[in-house]
Amino acid sequence: MSNTFINDISSNSIKEYVYNYLELYCIKEGDYLYINKEIYKKYEINNKIEEFINYMKQFYKTSKKYFTERTRNYNTFISILRHICKLLKIIYYKKIIYNNNSYYIVYYIKNIKENIDL
Repeated sequence: MSNTFINDISSNSIKEYVYNYLELYCIKEGDYLYINKEIYKKYEINNKIEEFINYMKQFYKTSKKYFTERTRNYNTFISILRHICKLLKIIYYKKIIYNNNSYYIVYYIKNIKENIDL
């Protein structure tokens, strides 16, 4: 299954948790949820990053928990989110947006509510 996560994971409950979490502040664009640094800051201000990472920490193998213990920032949060999307086979893609001499990366995560078998 994965070298990062433990084997006995109930994917539907995690999918539901992830979707409900993303639905809090992410912007819906068509069939995707949009997340960028500004949206990450909303989660951070409302103390939702720590909550999410602590919940996901239980699913990581002991040798891989360092992903959840690193300094919290947008990149480390997105790494955890990408791991989960890969595990649950949730489609996502990134888009690099250039503005003057800088750039930022935004992520589009497939709206997974339809894929949850309740």
